[in-house]
Amino acid sequence: MPIAEPHAGFVATHGSPWDYDRRVPILFWRAGGQASQPEAHVETVDIMPTAAAILGLTTDLGRIDGHCRPEVAQCPAPQTPGIERGQR
Repeated sequence: MPIAEPHAGFVATHGSPWDYDRRVPILFWRAGGQASQPEAHVETVDIMPTAAAILGLTTDLGRIDGHCRPEVAQCPAPQTPGIERGQR
């Protein structure tokens, strides 16, 4: 999406419907971690619960939008069974 008036303080736009703008690689790296390239759909909101699990922090999974990625971390059991992404 072009910026109409760059001099007006806008430096970027986001949220276009094109794949180049929607598909963003997410990389988790830590010493001792195994390499993997999952084909599962991942969203940016998945970063926080995954990072929290890696760090050993507890989160109220029923109150956040993201999901812990089991390919990367030892995820806690879901606290709100039956609720899937997009159904909140």
